[in-house]
Amino acid sequence: MTLGILYPCAAMLSFVVQEKELRQKELLKMMGVLEYELGLSWFFSFCTLHIFTATFLTLITMPVFENSEPIYLFFFWQLCFLAFIVLSLLIGTLVSKTTRGVLIGLLVIFAGYFFTQIESVEDGRASIITLISIHPVAAMSYALQEIGRLEDLGLGLRADSITSTDAPSGYTFSDAYSNLILSTVVLGISTWYLNRVIKPDYGRAFPLYFPFTKGYWCPNSTRKVDDSEAIVSTPDESIPIEPVSDSMKQKATEGKNIEIRNLRKDFGEKVAVDGLNLSIYNNQITALLGKNGAGKTTTIGMLTGVLQPSEGTAIVAGKDIRTDMRQIRGNIGICLQHDCLFPKLTVREHVEFFSRLKGLYTSSSSVEAEAHIVQAIRDVALEEKSNTYSCNLSGGMKRKLSLALAFCGGSEVV
Repeated sequence: MTLGILYPCAAMLSFVVQEKELRQKELLKMMGVLEYELGLSWFFSFCTLHIFTATFLTLITMPVFENSEPIYLFFFWQLCFLAFIVLSLLIGTLVSKTTRGVLIGLLVIFAGYFFTQIESVEDGRASIITLISIHPVAAMSYALQEIGRLEDLGLGLRADSITSTDAPSGYTFSDAYSNLILSTVVLGISTWYLNRVIKPDYGRAFPLYFPFTKGYWCPNSTRKVDDSEAIVSTPDESIPIEPVSDSMKQKATEGKNIEIRNLRKDFGEKVAVDGLNLSIYNNQITALLGKNGAGKTTTIGMLTGVLQPSEGTAIVAGKDIRTDMRQIRGNIGICLQHDCLFPKLTVREHVEFFSRLKGLYTSSSSVEAEAHIVQAIRDVALEEKSNTYSCNLSGGMKRKLSLALAFCGGSEVV
């Protein structure tokens, strides 16, 4: 049975880690998808899949456990897969390379089997058995031993047998159910926490104490920073600044501009961005020019939440990057330097998917949304490739598609 769960766990790990490795996860977060939404989407997708797996295992184990009622077997297998799903998500949180993640996952699964050798289910201590059972494979192994004991007695898994035992340990099959649920909860909480405090390759991490901050649980209650608070720096007189009209300046106080003030980013002893001050006005196209290493990409990274500023701040459409990044990401579109597309989605599916993330189908009628998608594809001259998978596009076409994704859904800032 331990060998039988290797493939589904490896497959789940591969999917989860590949999303990080290809930077798809960070692109989704930049487009406004929240961390918990990504986690729940994987969890429920895998749950749906493994309902069929649990049903199949119930059918093939019924002849082996002939005295057991199918409903109890199905419930057992379903709980096992729930725990395996959360275990896979937890391991996926700790690694960023697919091959490495799968290898670590397989080693962790094998380790769970050997954990059961520490304490016997027959005469071991109940508290130690429960502790060991936090590992899903150990919990499953103990449960299978208990099923075997009940079958040897001619009882099997039934309503009147799952709560009774004559073993000195007092371990019953209802304890197996409880331990699998406990394993799922403990591993789930660990995944939730570690997924937010471990610094990813792309993006920022929460502080270790984030569960105790009001801003995490009530993001809309954070203090709104007026743009005028950020416009306090005195420009260097030696730097020529192009004058702007009063109407453009007024948009800053209305929360329509991007106001960058004293923005700084250090990477150890290297200073990538040093006290940047810049106003980017609504309905204008602004270009950042500079040689390699000047800090252009780093600046964009701080504006989109990929990097945490060392000092300073920026106001993006009336929201502070220090406190309101969730809301900012819901209103921006970004075209990254690297290909972050989904290989098995077509051009049209990409545009429709990201438009839905931006709320296009809820803010407009279905007909208007469809017209918007067609127009977004037409704007980048990919009409003939609408039904082509992104993995089959040329490099230039992938760049065009990435540009379409940045503008789709009515992004306020691109």
